[in-house]
This record gives sequence, structure tokens and C-alpha cells, in this order.
Amino acid sequence: MADLSTRYGTRKRLPWLFPVVVVVGIVLGIAWAIWVATADKPFSARVYGYEVTGEHGTTVKLDIHRPQPRALECTVYAQSKDHAIVGERTITIPASKSETIRTTTSIVTERRAVTGVLKGCQVSP
Repeated sequence: MADLSTRYGTRKRLPWLFPVVVVVGIVLGIAWAIWVATADKPFSARVYGYEVTGEHGTTVKLDIHRPQPRALECTVYAQSKDHAIVGERTITIPASKSETIRTTTSIVTERRAVTGVLKGCQVSP
């Protein structure tokens, strides 16, 4: 039996190729993470508080911070003790010069809720 390497030849592997690819991948990952962390965010919103006002109502307070005076649409919902969504409402926050605002909205619910949740906000079209 003949040795296959003498019959077909061998290819020389570049010993530095794999470490270079790994280092480039790590550097690109770190650069992307820094870019995402330092990018200007157009706005941020969070639930400041909520109050269950009765069997068919919940009030949600939102804190909104927006460096640019943009109009926003925010969707909030009320959730029951079994985690079902029992009411939902989308509100429009008009553009204004105030960077930080607090707004309150009421949600009509189909049954008693136990919490109010911010589903999300987006720039109003």
C-alpha cells in the first residue's frame, strides 16, 4: 500500500489563520457592542405606576424621556391575575419641547386587572 500523502500530495495549513479570524471576530463584536451602547436613543418610556380603579378599570402612569420633540404612540395594557390581557389602549403623546413628561391614561377592562404594563412606544407617523 502506498502512502496517500505521497500519492496525492498534502496541503500546508496556515497556522495563523484561525487565531486571526477569532481575534477579528472578537474585535468586531466589541465594536458593535460599544456602538449599540452609545447610540442616541430617540426616546425611552417606562411605567411609573398603576392603579386598579375597580372591576373594569385601571390607570397607568408613564414616564417618557425624549431628547427630540417627537410625537409618540404608546400602547399600554392591563393584565389579570392569570396573565391574560383584559384591556388595552394606545395613546398619542404630542410633540413638545419638554424632554421628560409624565402622562396618565385609563384603560377599560373586561374584568378585574392586577397590573398595568407598557407594551411599547414608537414614533408617531
